Amino acid sequence: LESPSSPIELPIDQPMNILSLPVVFLRDMMERVKIKDRLSLRLTCRAFDKLVAETNYGFAYDGVVQSYFDKQHNSTVFAMRIDNVEFKCTTEDALKQLLHIRNRLFREISFRNFNICDEFLPLDFISAFRIQEFGLVARSESELQHCLQIMANFPTSKRTIKIYLIP
Repeated sequence: LESPSSPIELPIDQPMNILSLPVVFLRDMMERVKIKDRLSLRLTCRAFDKLVAETNYGFAYDGVVQSYFDKQHNSTVFAMRIDNVEFKCTTEDALKQLLHIRNRLFREISFRNFNICDEFLPLDFISAFRIQEFGLVARSESELQHCLQIMANFPTSKRTIKIYLIP
């Protein structure tokens, strides 16, 4: 095969629409986009908002869901961290807000390590997560019992489940 003697010229007057690329390519691309960039893409246009929400995130090394009392604002804070990006909610329907954020950023996500530091968090919250190592934090006897119950619910799980007891 001979190479063309002159480079192929593309029309400059017609911009390329990235959303016209094949769906397989777009999904693969979205798995590589970081969480902060997914947030920015969502704000670009409705088509990107939909693309972000309907695609998988890919792989995150670690994630945490926890609640804690913020003395400065005198309120309970629910937080979700994916790698180094943290989402915080302080309203009464904070869990609904975190679920909404989760559903807007990805359809599914894979974690190497994921910890839950809240005994009241329903397990269906992590239904969109693929987790290799699942950690539960217990700070009291009742939280330890809750962790043991969660472990009992996953008898044939392929996950490694760890319980961290913090006195």
